[in-house]
Amino acid sequence: MCKKTTCVIRFSLVGLMLHVIPAAALGGGIIGDDLKLLPGDGAAFDQFGYSIDIDGPRVAVGAIFGGTGGAAYVFDAATGTQTAELVPADGVSGDAFGTSIAIDGGFVAVGSPGHDASAGSVYIFDADTGAQIAELVAGDRVAGDNFGTSVAMAGGFVAVGAPFDGDMGFFSGAVYVFETATWTQVGKFVPADGESGDRLGVSVAIDGGRVTAGAYLDDDAGNNTGAAYVFDAATAAQVSKLLPDDGATDDWFGTSVAIENGVVAVGSYQDDDNGTDSGSVYLYDADTGAQIAKLTAGDGAEFDQFGFTVALDRGVVVVGTPGDDDNGPDSGSAYLFDASNGDPLGKLLPGDGTFNDFFGWAVAADNGRAAGGAVFDGDNGSWSGSAYVFTLPGCPADLNDDGVLDLLDVNAFIAGFIAHDPIADLAEPFGVFDLADLGVFVSSFLAGCP
Repeated sequence: MCKKTTCVIRFSLVGLMLHVIPAAALGGGIIGDDLKLLPGDGAAFDQFGYSIDIDGPRVAVGAIFGGTGGAAYVFDAATGTQTAELVPADGVSGDAFGTSIAIDGGFVAVGSPGHDASAGSVYIFDADTGAQIAELVAGDRVAGDNFGTSVAMAGGFVAVGAPFDGDMGFFSGAVYVFETATWTQVGKFVPADGESGDRLGVSVAIDGGRVTAGAYLDDDAGNNTGAAYVFDAATAAQVSKLLPDDGATDDWFGTSVAIENGVVAVGSYQDDDNGTDSGSVYLYDADTGAQIAKLTAGDGAEFDQFGFTVALDRGVVVVGTPGDDDNGPDSGSAYLFDASNGDPLGKLLPGDGTFNDFFGWAVAADNGRAAGGAVFDGDNGSWSGSAYVFTLPGCPADLNDDGVLDLLDVNAFIAGFIAHDPIADLAEPFGVFDLADLGVFVSSFLAGCP
C-alpha cells in the first residue's frame, strides 16, 4: 500500500534504472574549478573570499574589508551569478563584517567581531533578498570578546564563537548557541577545563545537533598544541574533548573544524610532519572522541599550512592549503580525502591561480560541490580576492553516506524528492525537483561508488 505520488516515483525510478546509461565516476588527481566568483563592486584590498559557505544552490562569501566595515555576497552556485549583497543596518568602519559566514535554509549569518568596541555581532539575512532579519549579540556581551569570529548554522541552530571571552580566564573563549525560530540565545558553552589563553571559539561547526569548536592555544598536549570540543547544541552539555595523539608545541590544532554524520575534522596547520608548518588534519568520532585518522598531503612541504581550513560533505574531507605552491609561491590549493579511511581523492586547483593568491584561505562543501576563497587574488585590484566553485568526486546516490548503494538510498531519494529536500536536488536548475534530479540519481546509482 502506498500513496499515489510515491508509487509513481517508484515506478519511474525502476523504468529509468533499465534505460539510463551510468555516469562515469570522478577519479583522483587535479580537479579544476567550474566557475570563478567575483563581486560586482569588488575593489582593491577588499579580501573577498576571507570567509565562505555553500548550501545547495547558493554560495555566500565574505569580504572583510569591503564596503563600510566589511561586506558579504550571495551567488548562484551553478552559474556564478551574484544574487544579493548583504549590508548591515548599523555597520561602521572596523567592524570586520564578513570575518565569518554561514548559509542554511534560506538564511545567511555573517560575523562582525569588531562591532561595538569588538564586543561583536552576527547579522542574519534573507539569502534571496539580502534583507537583514536580525542581529545576534551575546547575552553577557563585553567589549573585546570578538563574538562572531566564527559562525555555523544548521538544524535550527546558530553557533557563534567568541574566542576572547573571559569566563575561564583572560581570552579563554566561549561558544554561544541561538535557535533560528526566534533568533534567541539558548545556551553558552564554556568547558570545565577551560583556561586563560585557550581561545575557544576561534572555529565552530555544527551538524546533527552537535557543535564542535576549536581552542587552538589549549595546552593539554604541550604549549599551544590546541584542542577541540564537541557539545550538544540544545543543552550545551560537553560530549567529548578532542586531542591529537601526537600533538606538539605550537601545532595550533583546532584552528579549523568541521563535522558531519558523527565525524569531526580538525585542522592543525602548524604541524610539522612534512616540514615546518606543513600542516595536518585529524579525524575523530564525535561522540567518543576517539581519533580515526591523521591526514597529510602526499606532496606536502614546509609552510604549506595544510589544514588552515577544513570542510566535510558526503564523506569527503576538503582541506584548505593556502601556502601550497603548485601555481606559484603561496598560490594555494585544497586537498580531498575519503572521511571513512583517509584515502586521497584529488586536489582542487583554480585554473587561473597564481602566486600569493592564498586559495584555500576559506573552504566549504555541500551537496557535491566545494567552494574556496582566494583572499589575495587581484582580479579587481591588489588583494581584492575571489572565490571558486568545484564539483567534488564521490558518490551522489549514496544519500546516507554509508558507502553502500542500496534500497535505503532509494527510499531516501524518494522521501527527499517528495518533501523537496535539498538532498534530492541533484541537477540544474537547482531548487526545481524534476526528472533531471531523478536521472542524476539513477545514473549515479548504476555507476556505483568508487
